Amino acid sequence: MVKSLVRSKECNPHDDPGVYSIHQATYGVIFYGTSHRGFLVDDILSVLDPEEHSDKAKLFNSINKSSDLLHSELERFVDFAMQLRIISFYERFKTRRLVQGKNGFARTGEYITTVDTDSALLHLGAAVEKKIPVDADHTEIVKFKNRQNQAYSSTAEFERDLKIRTSMSSAVRDSSPSLGMHFAVALKPQKDV
Repeated sequence: MVKSLVRSKECNPHDDPGVYSIHQATYGVIFYGTSHRGFLVDDILSVLDPEEHSDKAKLFNSINKSSDLLHSELERFVDFAMQLRIISFYERFKTRRLVQGKNGFARTGEYITTVDTDSALLHLGAAVEKKIPVDADHTEIVKFKNRQNQAYSSTAEFERDLKIRTSMSSAVRDSSPSLGMHFAVALKPQKDV
């Protein structure tokens, strides 16, 4: 998602006006335990057969903590992010390591820090990024149990605030015809709340 936003800002508006318009229509981004500076991938790689899943293994290796590509993309995004409102949720609890058992793989191993706080935050300052700790591990951070859940209520408040801000500033920010408001959200799908 970050790469797509940067690409939209860097493309020539005459060559691809649709892609270029994405950055103009993006006012906010929500990150849930997103590993901006890489994360522990050996846990996931241990369950993949490298012969059978070589493309997935390459993808996971590209987002590990020592990835030069990831660091380069982050620098480009930070320049773009200064015009946005961002909320970054980060987990406060460790996640159990994946272990193979009788019924397949499950998170029953030792506790590990999958995405550390430094990687989950962009460190952009309070005017741009709101940082919210969540009492959950990496696998539970977006599994909202109810509407009173800390991450759920903060997300809803952020979206309401962003809608108000964008309705007041959309005429100033974009003189081209409106394409609607876009929220870029980095999360994995969960069941409905």
